[in-house]
Amino acid sequence: MILGVSAALSEAEVDWRAFFVSLRERGIGIPDSITSDAHEGLKAGLKTVYNASPWQRFQYHLQQNSLAYVPNIDMRESVAADIKTVFNADKRANADQRLETLLEKYRKSAPKLSAWVQKAIPEGLPVFSLPEHKRKNCAHPT
Repeated sequence: MILGVSAALSEAEVDWRAFFVSLRERGIGIPDSITSDAHEGLKAGLKTVYNASPWQRFQYHLQQNSLAYVPNIDMRESVAADIKTVFNADKRANADQRLETLLEKYRKSAPKLSAWVQKAIPEGLPVFSLPEHKRKNCAHPT
């Protein structure tokens, strides 16, 4: 379903805010959640217009972005699988525990990855605040 289309000269907050205001003016209510890229202008526009909706970063993009912090190509599969276990947890408490295990696993062998994971991966976890039937509909086939 496409809710709207807009062309703008930038991804600045003002442009995203105008787009989200146009959605709201057309009757789009407060979404249960919003999932997007982590562009700062987009996030700021969402916060201004749809502050009541939890925001989440695309889990798939997080997995792809993690590759930039993997120090050894041979670790890529392992890192991807470990991140996937966090996202595929059945509830937030288990995701947080798996995240802690992932951080500990890579703290010494890949400290830059571990630091990035600690900051970035939680941005992919707000989905756990939704009822389970809605979480399953949000899953990305990774």
